[in-house]
Amino acid sequence: IPVGVYVRAVVEGSAADLAGIRVGDVIIAINGETITTYEELNKARDNYKAGDAITITVTRNGQDMDIKLILQENVPAENKN
Repeated sequence: IPVGVYVRAVVEGSAADLAGIRVGDVIIAINGETITTYEELNKARDNYKAGDAITITVTRNGQDMDIKLILQENVPAENKN
């Protein structure tokens, strides 16, 4: 099993969904920066803003792949439908 952040859910219409990230993917890097924990993922993401394009490296079915993702604004949970 690769070391990284396991994707347990993908919200329909989210940046991850639109980019093609799937449940079961393991995020191992953002823009080449290694990610091993959820905290590292959030810290790396905080270096960017909505509208920025980033490259997420995931492991899927034993193969690493780069996925381009356009960050979106975070919507508070109480505002989601």
